[in-house]
Amino acid sequence: MTGTVSARLTDELVGTAVEKAFKAFRRTGDLCRKGLLTGEEFRREMTQAFCGVFMGLFSDNKLELRLTGANFPQFAREYEEYLKGNCADGPDHLPWLFDVQGRPREAQEGDRKRFFGLMETFRLAPEYFEPAPEGMPVPDLVPVHMYSSAAVYGTHFRCVDDGGLLTDADPEGRTYRLKNDLGLEAVLTVREDRRQTDRKGLDFDEIVCRTDKGIIVAKAEFLAEGHIEGYTARERSGDPAVLIRTGDCGKKVSWLAYWESPADRAAREAHPLWREYRRWCIEKETRRKVILDALFDGFRQPESETH
Repeated sequence: MTGTVSARLTDELVGTAVEKAFKAFRRTGDLCRKGLLTGEEFRREMTQAFCGVFMGLFSDNKLELRLTGANFPQFAREYEEYLKGNCADGPDHLPWLFDVQGRPREAQEGDRKRFFGLMETFRLAPEYFEPAPEGMPVPDLVPVHMYSSAAVYGTHFRCVDDGGLLTDADPEGRTYRLKNDLGLEAVLTVREDRRQTDRKGLDFDEIVCRTDKGIIVAKAEFLAEGHIEGYTARERSGDPAVLIRTGDCGKKVSWLAYWESPADRAAREAHPLWREYRRWCIEKETRRKVILDALFDGFRQPESETH
């Protein structure tokens, strides 16, 4: 990494976020001690304040944690070295925190150190962030916007067969079977082919690219309708619209975005390809609960030590 790009986070930003979280922790703990919150309500409020830092702070500043089976052991070792006061980066350093404004690149050292500092402040073990085992099929689900009865999600659809969509000069009204690298099929009927039109504007997947030349906002190349195996119900009860975006200079379908209804969510959660992942998620949430409860429970005690 060169030093030409500034870190996204500053001590002031981090300090403000931490103080806001611990203020919420103290307030929630006080309400719980007074009997105004149930145990479930207490934990929900505490978790929301916690996520404001470990999700909101980083996403708002275009930083993304990307842990895999390959880099997680090194991430854990670097954190141990950080706690000892040693230089975190070793000779086998692999990137794990990314600056995703524009083309993704490894985050600056200052951002990585502040991430470790927040882990120490919130008493998080590396196991809190442990990724799914290598080779386990995992749904690639990117939340875009949440509404009361629906949500917008996107998925990086690593397409290996687009059924002829991108080579068809007149695809409107035609149905295509797109297959990804996991063998999942998206059966989509094209309603609008926008490739030769002015695509300026914001689609419902809210894609905004920040580049060195400024902000670029463009609608998806295709507006379609249909279902995505593993993500939606076959018979869509909600809005059937699906956005199709391409990558690799328009040579490959790379992104699908859709409206998720309760029926879609149920179909996704029941899909057999994610069965092993669902079991692993239950185990992961149990581990996370133990780690967070060690932090949260102190705020329910009358003489709790707070930040």
